[in-house]
Amino acid sequence: MNKYLEDNIEALKKNHNEVIINDDIIERLKGEESVERIVSYDGMMLQSNVEQDKAIQIWCDQFEELKYNSLIIVFGIGSLDYYVEFVNRFPDLITIIFEPCEELFYNNLACDEYVELLSHDNFFFCVGEDKFGKLYYALRSTSGQDDIVNPYYATIPNYAKIFKEEYIHFEEIAINSIRTNVTSRNTDMFHLDVRVDNYLNNLNVIAEESGVAEIQKSLSQIGNLEDYPAILLAAGPSLDKNIKDIKDVKGRAFVICVDAAYNTVIKNGIRPDIVVTVDPIIRADAFREKAGRDLPLVVQMTGSTDIRKMNTGRKFYTTDVDYYLKDVFKECDKPSLWSLATGGSVANSAFAFAMDIGFKRIILMGQDLGFPGNKQHAKDAFLDEKDIDDEDGSYYYVESVDGGQVLTNYIMDEYRSWFERAIELRLEMDVVDATEGGALIKGTEVSTIKEAIDKYCPKERVDFEGYIESADYLFDDEERKFYRNIISKTYEDIDDNIEYLKKAKRDYYKLRDINEKRKYNSKEFKRLVKKVGDHNTYLDENKDITLFKFYCAEKHYECVEALKKVYDDDYDNIKNIVEQGLIMIDAYIDAGKRLKGRWERIKSSHHQ
Repeated sequence: MNKYLEDNIEALKKNHNEVIINDDIIERLKGEESVERIVSYDGMMLQSNVEQDKAIQIWCDQFEELKYNSLIIVFGIGSLDYYVEFVNRFPDLITIIFEPCEELFYNNLACDEYVELLSHDNFFFCVGEDKFGKLYYALRSTSGQDDIVNPYYATIPNYAKIFKEEYIHFEEIAINSIRTNVTSRNTDMFHLDVRVDNYLNNLNVIAEESGVAEIQKSLSQIGNLEDYPAILLAAGPSLDKNIKDIKDVKGRAFVICVDAAYNTVIKNGIRPDIVVTVDPIIRADAFREKAGRDLPLVVQMTGSTDIRKMNTGRKFYTTDVDYYLKDVFKECDKPSLWSLATGGSVANSAFAFAMDIGFKRIILMGQDLGFPGNKQHAKDAFLDEKDIDDEDGSYYYVESVDGGQVLTNYIMDEYRSWFERAIELRLEMDVVDATEGGALIKGTEVSTIKEAIDKYCPKERVDFEGYIESADYLFDDEERKFYRNIISKTYEDIDDNIEYLKKAKRDYYKLRDINEKRKYNSKEFKRLVKKVGDHNTYLDENKDITLFKFYCAEKHYECVEALKKVYDDDYDNIKNIVEQGLIMIDAYIDAGKRLKGRWERIKSSHHQ
C-alpha cells in the first residue's frame, strides 16, 4: 500500500470515527507508490502551482481576529496543507471541515504525510455519502457548548464555484446553525438562575434514574423495531381535530407526547409511551391532568424541576454538552449522557429523540407550526389561553398542508425550517405529516392519521411502555454511592476553590509589582509567570470550576479575547495579563459564591 495512505488512514481510523472509510477508493489508490495531487477539478484550479504557500497564508489570515473559542465551519479541503498551517497558527479553534468530494479527500491522504494533523483533537470531518448529516450533527453537538462562541464559516478558494449546489446547501445549514445558536444563548442567559437551580436539583436526582441511551438499548431488543413508526404528538391547534383517531394505536406505534400536548392527550384517553420536556420553565397548568403522571419522562438536565416532581414515572435524562457531568461520568466509568438536537422547541427535541433511539419513520400530529384560526395551542393544552393578535405586524402567511395559507411568525417558521433540514439530511428516514392542518413541512408525506395508521402501523402490538420500564438504570447501589460522593465533594470544595482563587490574586498583584519595577531577569519574575500559567490551567481544567462558568462564561471569554492582544513593550504585555487575570479571577470568585448560595438553598429545601 502507498505508505502515506497507509499511515494517514490508520491515523484517521484512530482519531476520527465520524469518517466511514470508502474501501473502493482506498483499493484504487493503495497499489500506487506515489499519487499526484489533484490541482484542478471541473476545469478550475484548486490551488496555485506557483504561490501556494502565499495563498495558504492569506487564507489563514481571515481567522486572525477570531476569539480563541470560535467554531470554524469550512467548506472544502483543497489541500490539507491549508490545515497544517491553520493548526500551527490556531491550535485551539474548533473546526468542522466539510468536503463535498470523497475523491479529493482521499487523494490528499495518498500524497503526503498528515498523521500529526489527523491526530489533532479539534477537527471534525464531514465527508462521504452522509456528509450533510454529519455536518448537521457536528453543528448540533457544538451548538450547546457554553465555551464555544462566534461560529464562523469559510470556504477554500474556488470550492464554492466548483461545487455550487453543495455550497448552497452547506451555507444554509451553517447560517441556520449560527442563528439558532444565538437565539438559544439569549434564552439561556435570560433564565440563568432557573437553569442553574434545575441543573443542581437534577444532579442529585439523576443518581436514581437513567439516560436516553438506556431507552435505545432496551428498544434495540425488539428485532423488528424498524417496522414500527414513532408518532409525535405536538400541541398545535389541529391536534383537536384528530387526537381521537389514535385511541387504538397503542403498541402499533411508539407514541411520544411533548409536555404542552400532555393535557389534551390524557384528557382524550390516550396513554403515550413517553413524554418529553426540556424547557427550564413550564406553565403551572401544563401537567394538570393527573391520569398520566406515572408516564416515563425524558428530561433535560436544565429542564423544569416542577414537572419532574409532579411525575412519578421513570426519568430519562439528556443534556447539552456538559463538561462537568461528562467528567463526573468519566470518573464513574460511564459514557456521557446523550444530547438531543433542538431547533428551539420541545417538539424539535422530541423529533431528535425519536431519530436517535432508532425509529426510521416518524408520524407528526399537532405540528401546525402556525396559528390556524389564530389559535396558539390545542384547546386543553393550557387554561385561559388567548387567541393571537395578528395585527401587531409580527405575523405573516406561509403555505399550508392543504395548498392554502396559514398564519405563522418568525419563531414558528424557524421551527419549520429546522424540521425540513433534519428531514433532508436523514435520507434513510421517512416523515409523515398527519397533523391535518398548519404549515407545509417540505420533505414530508402529507396524510390523514387514519391513512397513516392503516399504511404504516403493524397489526402486531409491542409493549413499548414495558420495554421502557425495564430499561437499565445509570448506576447500581455502589456506583450510585460513588457518584454522590463526587457531587457532594464538588459542593464541599466550593469554598476551597474560592480560597484558591483569592490566593491566586496575590500572585497577580506580585507580578504587577515586579512589572512596575521591570525586574524581568529575577527568579521571582520567572516563578510568578509560571504560577500565573498554572492558575490559567486550573481554571480551564478543574472539573469543579467548570460549574462556576454558569455565571461567568461571558466574562471569561472577554478576558481571554483581551489577552490575545500583543503589545510591542514587555511592560504593556504583562500589565494586560495582570489586569485581565484579576478581572477573570474576580468573576470566578463571584460566580463561586453565587453558585454556593443557589446550592445551599436547594439542599436546604431537600431537608425540609
